Amino acid sequence: MLKIVIDTNVLIDSDHGDFAFATRILDAVLAGEVEAFVSNRVEHEARLKVPHLITDVAQQAKIVDYFKMATRIENPPRLGRLTADPDDDKFIELAVAAHADYIVSSDHHLLEVESFEGTRIVAPDEFWQVMEDLRDPEGQNRWQSWFHGIAKDE
Repeated sequence: MLKIVIDTNVLIDSDHGDFAFATRILDAVLAGEVEAFVSNRVEHEARLKVPHLITDVAQQAKIVDYFKMATRIENPPRLGRLTADPDDDKFIELAVAAHADYIVSSDHHLLEVESFEGTRIVAPDEFWQVMEDLRDPEGQNRWQSWFHGIAKDE
């Protein structure tokens, strides 16, 4: 199972509808398809931002469920200055402590790093492609999944 750390901006972007990559990733975590990790600092940031940026109560509840379901690493060791924005360092520190495969982020400060100690830092669409490739390495069922998603909404 893939191990990931999700940046707060991706959680906020999960409010952009069922077809948003951020929404799909959050749903994959809640379905137990990937293992997500959180720390006190990561959750604190989300709890400050999410209520102001997501007004949909159901979406807020999904994010609360995410924090309940995610594996918690209380206080990952600080590793010093890792990015151009020191507020982003907590995601890398958590990923290192969790031995995460990926950090999923839309933040350019994190994306510029690209990888750190074996953890790749990718945008939501790139991570979704990784998941799709693992589910269907030959790519034979990808169009059916896409069509099923459209038909489900009708």
